[in-house]
Amino acid sequence: MYSRDDAKARAKKLRTILRQQGLAISHASSLEVIAQQNNHKDWNTLAATLDKRERDLPMPNGWYAGGDRRDHYDVGTDLSIEYFGLHPTVIRYKNDAPELAIGYAALTQSFNPVAYLGKRMQLSSTLKCEDCDGAVTIWLRADSTSRGKTVAFDNLEENGIGSDNGPISGTTDWTQRTIVLDIPADTSKISLGFYVRGKGAGYAAGFSMSPVSKNIPVSSHFLSLIEQPAGATLSHRGAEY
Repeated sequence: MYSRDDAKARAKKLRTILRQQGLAISHASSLEVIAQQNNHKDWNTLAATLDKRERDLPMPNGWYAGGDRRDHYDVGTDLSIEYFGLHPTVIRYKNDAPELAIGYAALTQSFNPVAYLGKRMQLSSTLKCEDCDGAVTIWLRADSTSRGKTVAFDNLEENGIGSDNGPISGTTDWTQRTIVLDIPADTSKISLGFYVRGKGAGYAAGFSMSPVSKNIPVSSHFLSLIEQPAGATLSHRGAEY
């Protein structure tokens, strides 16, 4: 649950279900039930918590928001909650936003790759989501100006939702996700972040990036793609790592 409007919608749904079973409760009573279900002593306490969460979210230093439906989401640092002493970043679909067919918002950081060139790097973060009907995941990308294209990329989507190291969905408690990629020597920029696809809220805490042994396998074979289809089967796979 991430807004007062969401709480009221759940209270309305509760009243409808109970009415279908021949039980009638007031609007105020249904709000009290929703508050207790979310571990608050009463509706006023829950409403105050939700109002605080909905205030302007400060953008973390060095990060920026993007995505093809950026305006449909609240994005920033959620100061109302903590995870191991950290205030997580959040991307939260706005209740009053237009209906989404396909869309997402992302938090991104880009930086100079010099310290990482030629190394195998691991990106890690801990994710959480609430009522997400799409997906929440981290991503890592290396771009090359000399080649004019992306030369390494992974967003864990190919692993599939529900896999051990894939995007999360629905309502999922804090869980770690990692990406391992080789950073080519001609990389000119590295970008990383996390995104929410569809409705709901996604949280990320504790981003870290560090070199790892070549014995640790890469999480994506993006770099094994050849330039053009080849052979009678139009195979897109090149040499394996």
